[in-house]
Amino acid sequence: MAEGPAWARELVAAVCREAGVWPPRLGWRWRVDRDTSSGVTRRGSASLSVTAGTDPADQRLTLLHELAHWLVPAPARTRRGRARTSHHGAAFYAA
Repeated sequence: MAEGPAWARELVAAVCREAGVWPPRLGWRWRVDRDTSSGVTRRGSASLSVTAGTDPADQRLTLLHELAHWLVPAPARTRRGRARTSHHGAAFYAA
């Protein structure tokens, strides 16, 4: 998996610098067979991955979505592993 295009690396650095947090490692792969992108944030490995579709605006929005996950605290978990707080709650959308 590649580390991402220059614009994406610069965006990650700028957002994390402004938030005062250490940036995650960025992984990037391309999917030329679809318009939309998807992503995942892995706190345990301090990484953020994007599978980029062909739509540049969707790539940016997906990256920003994953960065919001990086910036907000992880949802508190119960002993059974269920989230006590919402994965996409108020703190997430504020970020």
